[in-house]
Amino acid sequence: MEIAKLVVAAAFGLLPTLIWLVFFLREDAKPEPGREVLKFFLLGGFMAASSAILIEFWLKGVFVKFNIAEFSILGLLVFALIEETTKFLSARVLLRRDKYFREPIDGMIYLITVGLGFAAIENFFELAGSALSAIPDLVILRFIGATLLHAIASGFVGYYWMRGRALRGLFVATLIHTSFNWLVLGFPGLPIYPSIILVVAAIFLLRDFDIIKTIKEKIIA
Repeated sequence: MEIAKLVVAAAFGLLPTLIWLVFFLREDAKPEPGREVLKFFLLGGFMAASSAILIEFWLKGVFVKFNIAEFSILGLLVFALIEETTKFLSARVLLRRDKYFREPIDGMIYLITVGLGFAAIENFFELAGSALSAIPDLVILRFIGATLLHAIASGFVGYYWMRGRALRGLFVATLIHTSFNWLVLGFPGLPIYPSIILVVAAIFLLRDFDIIKTIKEKIIA
């Protein structure tokens, strides 16, 4: 039964990330080879998630030592910054050696792909730790919530990175990530509030896609 549950958690953890991946890949008129997308999704997502897990595990001990609540604004801000930074650094490492990187939108797409790979791992652990009967509802919530959050936040980092302003991208992504988590925790049972954050952010991200498509010069800062 336990093995079956892990298989279900893995399958349903992947499902929402793959749906959003297909959605965002359609923004690129010259899509990258499938093997490259898979590399960023699997390897980039694993690099980012494993790094974030190790850092966050260490920080939890620091928080306890200094009596800082993990789910305080400060705690949420720090953990959001860690996750956005590890996704960015993982994409940066992989992208510098990618021969298919031709235009700025590629960097934006690849970072979103890493973000969704990160979300897939996060989804797996969330679903694996839940009752089997609760998995369908959790998948729906994560599809319109945390999974989309990672894609959007990474998209902003990718956009500003390709404009030579990576730090601004990390600031925007961390702010969105922190606000979303704070609203989820502050208003349990009222998903409308964090959903509003994602809808507004998605509108701006789609605008950024339109802008990045007009830029040909690649800048990696």
